[in-house]
Amino acid sequence: TAKLDVSGGSYNTGIIIRSNDTLGSGVGLINSDTGGKTWYIISTASSNTGGAGNLGFFNATDNFYRLYIKSDGNVGLGTTSPTQRLQLGDFVSTSTATPETINFGATYSNTAGANLKLRIYDDNNGVDDVCILIDDADDDDADD
Repeated sequence: TAKLDVSGGSYNTGIIIRSNDTLGSGVGLINSDTGGKTWYIISTASSNTGGAGNLGFFNATDNFYRLYIKSDGNVGLGTTSPTQRLQLGDFVSTSTATPETINFGATYSNTAGANLKLRIYDDNNGVDDVCILIDDADDDDADD
C-alpha cells in the first residue's frame, strides 16, 4: 500500500505545496541507494537562477537543472535560459571531437543500430560554419 494516497477531485484540489520563498517551492525525490540521486521539481521564484514563474527539474546531486520550462513555453535541456521553443544546452562555442548525438528513434527499421541521427557540429576547417549530418548510423561513414 502507498504511504500517501490522495484521490478524488480535479487537478487543483489534490496536493498543493505553497511557499513564499524567493527560490521557489518544490517537491523532492530522494533515492539513497547506490547511484541514486536527489531531484527537485521547482516552481521558481525571483531569486532562482532562471528567474520567477518557471518550472525546473533540478538534479541536486549534480547541482544542475536538467529540464527547464520557461513561463513563455520555451523548453531547455541543460540550460535555464532557453530562447527557442526547444533548446539543447547553452549557445556556447566549444570545440569537441565527440559531438552530442540526438537519437530520433528506430520506428522505420528493425536493424539494431540503424537509428537515424542528427549531428550538428563544427568541422574545424577554419571557416565559421556549422555542419549538419543526418546519418543512418549503420556504419562509421560520415557520408550517409
